[in-house]
Amino acid sequence: RDSFAVGTALSKTEALQDAVIAALFFGEHVGWGGALAILAGFGGVALLTLKSLNLRDLLGRGGAYGLLSGFFFGWSAMFFRDASLALASPLPVLAALVTLSAATCTQTLMLGGWLLLREPGMIAKVFQTWRAAVPVAVLSALGSACWFLAFTLQKAAYVRALGQAELVFTVLASTLLLREKFGFREASGTIIITGAIIALLTLTR
Repeated sequence: RDSFAVGTALSKTEALQDAVIAALFFGEHVGWGGALAILAGFGGVALLTLKSLNLRDLLGRGGAYGLLSGFFFGWSAMFFRDASLALASPLPVLAALVTLSAATCTQTLMLGGWLLLREPGMIAKVFQTWRAAVPVAVLSALGSACWFLAFTLQKAAYVRALGQAELVFTVLASTLLLREKFGFREASGTIIITGAIIALLTLTR
C-alpha cells in the first residue's frame, strides 16, 4: 500500500517533467513564478498521498513506476499539444476535438486488438455492460475534451499543474459524501494545492 502511494505521488511529477520536456525538446519555457507554483503543487500532492516517507519504497519499484508514469504523461501531453497546434486551425475547439478523436481511435484500436488476442471473450462482456458504461464514457469524453482544449490554449505544464485540483475535489467529495476523516494532513495538502493553483493563475497571466 505504501509503495502504491509512493507511485501515485511520483506520477504527479508529470507537471514538473512536462516543464523540463517542453523546455528541452519543444522550446517552450515556463517562468520562475510558474515553476515555483508547480513545485508547491507537487508538495501538496505528496502531502495528500503519502502517509509516511519510506526511502525503500521511494527507491523501489513503486517509485520507479511512478516516475516512469509521470514521464510518459509528460510526453503525451506535449505530443497532444503539438498535434493540436500543428493543425493551425483558427478554432482551438476544432483542433482539440480532431486531436482527441485521433488519440481515442488509436487507443481503441490498440486496446481492442490486445483484448482480441489475449482475452477474446472480454469484448462481448464490454458490450453487455453498456448501460453502466455509457454515463462513464460520456463524462470521460467531456473531461478529455476539456483536457485537449486546455493543451491547445496553454502550456502543457501549466495545464497539468492546474489539473491537480482534481485531488482537492476528491478530498472534498470523500469528506462530504463518504464521510471520511478530514485530518490535518488532508487540510494542509488541500490548502497548499489551492494556494499553488491560485499562484499559478496569478503569476502566469
